Amino acid sequence: MAEIKLRFPGTELPIPSLAGIPADVRSGAYVEQDRIASSTLAPAIREAIDIDPSIEPIGLTDTQPPSRPDRATPRILSRRGCLQGRSADAENTLATLKSAISQGFDVAFDIQQTPEHDGLVLSQEPMAWSPERNVVSFLTTATAHHCHALRIQHLDTLPVIEKMLERARARDRFFLSHFEQVSDDSEACRALMRAAAERGFQVAYRISEREPYLEAYSRDSGIEKVWLDEVEGPWITRDHIHRLNESGIESYYASPELHSQQEPKSLPARWEQLASWGVSAICTDYPLQLQRFLGAGSDDKTAVDLPSSLARKVA
Repeated sequence: MAEIKLRFPGTELPIPSLAGIPADVRSGAYVEQDRIASSTLAPAIREAIDIDPSIEPIGLTDTQPPSRPDRATPRILSRRGCLQGRSADAENTLATLKSAISQGFDVAFDIQQTPEHDGLVLSQEPMAWSPERNVVSFLTTATAHHCHALRIQHLDTLPVIEKMLERARARDRFFLSHFEQVSDDSEACRALMRAAAERGFQVAYRISEREPYLEAYSRDSGIEKVWLDEVEGPWITRDHIHRLNESGIESYYASPELHSQQEPKSLPARWEQLASWGVSAICTDYPLQLQRFLGAGSDDKTAVDLPSSLARKVA
């Protein structure tokens, strides 16, 4: 573990023990340039040391910062074009999706049925077609930094979606996901996914508490992408990601707030774990915060200042 010291005029004093700080707090924390980069760590440090208000620290030294992931920084997907949290009215619109793309993110978006135009609309819920939710326009014009996730809402829309992707020459820019959530027949669903892949479309298979197929999928040479969901709470481990990486399968992780209400400040600890394990991509409602935290294209990591009142009592 890194030795972290508080600097005082003329001396440095080690923080006595981080061993008593919960692992989920430690794992999401790192130190950079006199700043504590996890807001959850500052209160823990205050509890771990004695406080003497008359002695002011002048900085913080980390003699061995925890290393970043050996592999490339995870790619970031913006869910429905969100940048700094949910915005129901703006989600899945052309303007919002393209704004997220313009800021360096790929997007995960929904396509829903509609009786108008081509029969599809950019939306999670059924709604009337409108120009700002024009599927054809988005598929045709959206550039991709890597690959966008197109979430299937009805299996019977698949032929139309495939034709649209063909016309837009966009097979390499989009992958199809979440078949499993709109079908009660898992075998028939997987057969449909295999058939789509055989026709040259990219497909992501879902793994979650409800689809515990890690072993089978990691042995299947026809699977190139998986979508990882933690619906009821954390269950994914380093071994799961390692197994997928060893099999050459890309892993797309759904950030915790996609399944339950979470405070943004609680997310970095889990992001850091998945990143350090080598996950391929993280999908979130807070891509700007995740970008800062991972340092993906920015030198400004999400951080809080060391409280000025924090000091260790000198005997």
